Amino acid sequence: MKKKVFYGFGILVVCFMIFMMGHKLFSGNQQVQASGGVTVYKNITIEEGDTLWSIAKTYGENYTGSTRSYVNTLLEINNLSSDEVQAGESLIIPIHTGAQ
Repeated sequence: MKKKVFYGFGILVVCFMIFMMGHKLFSGNQQVQASGGVTVYKNITIEEGDTLWSIAKTYGENYTGSTRSYVNTLLEINNLSSDEVQAGESLIIPIHTGAQ
């Protein structure tokens, strides 16, 4: 009987942890303290005509690296294998707000 309760509690804890990780990953904006400011992670929806390069130029103006570096960051954060995106897709973008 104790084993069943122990296993049931373990499964409950694991489910709760998975729920919390998913909630953190998919819930709107996330903030990370960065040297010299704050980086906010925002979900956007790709619009017709958008490219990773145009998104990098729009949202990466306060980014410390080059546009190419920001595109590489977008590729890594979103687990993309190429810089081609389709309208309607969701993308996580970092927005560095500068010194606070």
